[in-house]
Amino acid sequence: MSPTLTNGQYVLAGALNLPWNQPGRGRIVVLRHPVQNHRIYIKRIVALPDESLSLKGGAAYVNDSMLDEPYLSQLQYPQRDAGREWWMGSEEYFVMGDNRSDSEDSRIFGPVRRELIVGTVWFRYWPLRAWGRVHGGREPGYPN
Repeated sequence: MSPTLTNGQYVLAGALNLPWNQPGRGRIVVLRHPVQNHRIYIKRIVALPDESLSLKGGAAYVNDSMLDEPYLSQLQYPQRDAGREWWMGSEEYFVMGDNRSDSEDSRIFGPVRRELIVGTVWFRYWPLRAWGRVHGGREPGYPN
């Protein structure tokens, strides 16, 4: 999830059973791998149920509109992803890491069912120098 989160940082995540803590676009979530359920990931939601996502020219498009991704340091989709497209089902989300060139995410394992999302990340508490809210957690400015 670099540059937003880096290895060795500890975060707090809120459970999804709370009405104010629902998965939405731009939110960082903790999820189980769709096939290997013992593997836990932290990724960002980029597409919601019943949407399409395509990668073109180094950018992501949701329902044919370019996705604004201010959390990325640059548009960084590897050439191998150019021209790919996915469609989400009624309970599926598309997740990606912020380090797009080095992330195992929905581009590899496909859309993630809602029941595999454990919670949304909202606070970093370790190391102390990085203490504070996490962009894409429960912050305003990220549409649902």
